[in-house]
Amino acid sequence: MTDTSVARRRISRDVAATLVVFAANGAVAGTWFSRIPAVRDQLHADLRTLGFVLLCFAIGSMLSMPFAGRLIQRFSARPVCLVGTIGGGLFMSMLPLQRPTVAFAAVLLLTGACYGIWNVTMNVHGAGVEAQFGRAVMPAFHGAGSGGIILGTAGGALLAAAGVGLGLHFWIVVPLLTGTVVVATAFWTKGDAAGAGTTPVETASTVERDAGPMQPRTGPRRGRRSSTLTMPVLLIGLLAFCCAMAQGATSDWLAIHAHDDKGFTEALAAAVLTTYAVAEMIGRFTGGRVIDRIGRVWTVRICGLLAAVGVAVTIILPGAAVYLGAALWGLGLSVVLPLTVTAASDVGGAEAPRTVATVWTMAWSAFLIGAPAMGLLAHRISLGSALWVIVGLALAVSLLARSLAPRGESGEQSIGETRTATPGAGS
Repeated sequence: MTDTSVARRRISRDVAATLVVFAANGAVAGTWFSRIPAVRDQLHADLRTLGFVLLCFAIGSMLSMPFAGRLIQRFSARPVCLVGTIGGGLFMSMLPLQRPTVAFAAVLLLTGACYGIWNVTMNVHGAGVEAQFGRAVMPAFHGAGSGGIILGTAGGALLAAAGVGLGLHFWIVVPLLTGTVVVATAFWTKGDAAGAGTTPVETASTVERDAGPMQPRTGPRRGRRSSTLTMPVLLIGLLAFCCAMAQGATSDWLAIHAHDDKGFTEALAAAVLTTYAVAEMIGRFTGGRVIDRIGRVWTVRICGLLAAVGVAVTIILPGAAVYLGAALWGLGLSVVLPLTVTAASDVGGAEAPRTVATVWTMAWSAFLIGAPAMGLLAHRISLGSALWVIVGLALAVSLLARSLAPRGESGEQSIGETRTATPGAGS
């Protein structure tokens, strides 16, 4: 077996392992989301208190994410991912034992901090794997995360219906998912401190391309670190912020819009949100081929416009057209955030872990403020009118698409230009 064949097999195993880590990360989140009613009952909390407690998870993630990049540069991706995963699993398993609200909130804050480290690390490593693989697989990684959320919430709903308590649920599922990540990361290829590969496995030819995965130029770095808050990084972060804010508002308000403004029953309104989520997952699993063909920039331009049309259809048209709008909405937003990770890694070079952490922190902050901001605006005008803000955010995504162009390139790849793939590597 040639060295090239061995390298291809190693990278293919790494891609599969990274998909598993993303899926497990989503399943942990879905498990948590599915048992929030049980948390409320355990704490005997009113809605205001519960809201404060739930915010602690997001705050913990926000606080830890900026530091994850530095940790990856110093220790490499796998040990940092394991610390975040195992630590998060231990703290999450302690939650059913916390009866006082303050104690529960403190443990949840630590759970969120570990989850944030895990989240950044798998994205940094995923960008490095994508660079070596030679195909756009970051959207599929995020698709695996979306699938994990669906499985986690569905499993939680079934266990709750069967009368399984919060403690038993967490003590069975969380160690299982943690162990899955420990095994999967054993197949991660060991990179340098930057956590990303330097070159793809051998390619058949050199081609012009605007789309990632480009190869981050990583390697040991001496002396003072340069700031990652450069204009290219901030523009990518702004694009990620716009997309994440649109997604955050969607998850909380789309079903309510279908119920209150369109007159759907609760079941049919929930189905509208499900349509959005399924379309988003499908877009992530299939979007890599589109990106490989037309590039990052054109993909995001088209996706932003598609999302804007989908939101407009959902607002304007009556009846079953809302489902069509939700599907276009989900497809349009599906690959944007994964591509910001790829672009942040590309721009970062040797500082890729820090640039990815910066962009992902900006996106996470938007998830936090998207839903409440939409609620405040809807209170002043109406929810249907407030949703036009998401149309604006989608158009902003399209306008900012050029910020995702690789270093030193214009980002104006012509539609129809193909990208030569790594031999033997499948998407």
